[in-house]
Amino acid sequence: MDLSYVCLLHEQDPAEFVEITVWDPIKQSRTKLKIGYNEEAFLPKDGLLVLPSGVDLHVHFREPGYTWKEDFKSGSIAALAGGITLAVDMPNTDPPVTTVDRLLAKKKLRDRSSRIPLIIAGAIIEDNTDELPSLSKETPVLKAFLGDSFGKLHLTFEGFANALQILNEERWDGVVFIHAEDPSLFNSDAFPEDHWKTRPEEAEVVAVRKALTIAKQYPRVRIHLTHLSSANSVELVRKNNAEGHCTVSYDVTPAHLEFHKDSLVQESWKLKRNPPIRPKPVMERLRKLFLKGELFALASDHAPHTIEEKTSTECPPGSPGVQEIYPFLLDYTLRGVLSWHEMVNMVRTNPLRVLRHIKYLPHRLLVNPNDNVKINEAWIKTKVGWSLWEGRILRGRIVGVLCEHEGEHFLVPPRKEALSQYL
Repeated sequence: MDLSYVCLLHEQDPAEFVEITVWDPIKQSRTKLKIGYNEEAFLPKDGLLVLPSGVDLHVHFREPGYTWKEDFKSGSIAALAGGITLAVDMPNTDPPVTTVDRLLAKKKLRDRSSRIPLIIAGAIIEDNTDELPSLSKETPVLKAFLGDSFGKLHLTFEGFANALQILNEERWDGVVFIHAEDPSLFNSDAFPEDHWKTRPEEAEVVAVRKALTIAKQYPRVRIHLTHLSSANSVELVRKNNAEGHCTVSYDVTPAHLEFHKDSLVQESWKLKRNPPIRPKPVMERLRKLFLKGELFALASDHAPHTIEEKTSTECPPGSPGVQEIYPFLLDYTLRGVLSWHEMVNMVRTNPLRVLRHIKYLPHRLLVNPNDNVKINEAWIKTKVGWSLWEGRILRGRIVGVLCEHEGEHFLVPPRKEALSQYL
């Protein structure tokens, strides 16, 4: 499956072309590019890096049903500003994507508004097993919520096993994404402000273990464990793969690597998400794997809610993140903590291995390594207008996304007003 450039190209040709020389840190070589740009694009004359664009395996762009939080247009603009040119959109919208008709309707909304290619995931629930054969033919990604989160699509372990059996019989070549938490281990007696206690680490680890046990019975069906928050969970997956069982992939969010339960004392509402932000020792164990470059993939779990919703007594779980994931990695790489190959593996190479039906993702980024970005209101593009990283300064600035067309390159500047005008 090749991806069209159409959603990233300007509607009109850029006003002027220039030839620039850039450094490719992956290939360790210099490359000459003929760049088309418009007056709104800031293009330094030298010192630029050219890098592969990023893939985000887990976003919630909230359309249909919750478009005051985000929609395909605003979410994809935020993605482009952060160097992401392919993402997987989750099915817990309103209505949830549990039937073929709903999937096709959501694809129409995507095609009308999204600035980047998006894979629309379908949901596996207890009572749509009859729909799975036809639903699976329309999407390469299905999502199983083994623990309830936003949207109430809980699937039991028995239902999960039944779904894998059906997909195995269908010889489906897609991948099942799993939100792994065992609700039997949730602690309803914990205080709401102690969200990490209501959904303890053990609930995730046990769910991962159960999911792996079930998956071993259907090795032909690929599974991907998303937003793991514990090093114990990661080690279970790595042990499973090392022992030659069904090969399982996984991702971790930057939020679980950067924050612990006491990180934002004055704005603790920002941290609430599922699975929860953990105590500092749990975060540090997971972070050690990251700093060694040993994690398989990173995904944002971009799940925006308005500030009013987050500061209410309900405080729904989730936070934005699609714009921050690549700059987060870029900062660590420019500081010499990660290698370029480790960074690209986590944000591009390994996510594309999960989405192996994508044969070609051509987009690249121009990055100014000598500039910084400050995460503030002017930088944030998501509709809800806030970030976990607000106030942080990160090394490296994404100048724009390169799109090749008819032998020449077009620069899409990462500015909301510019994108709205030219896309």
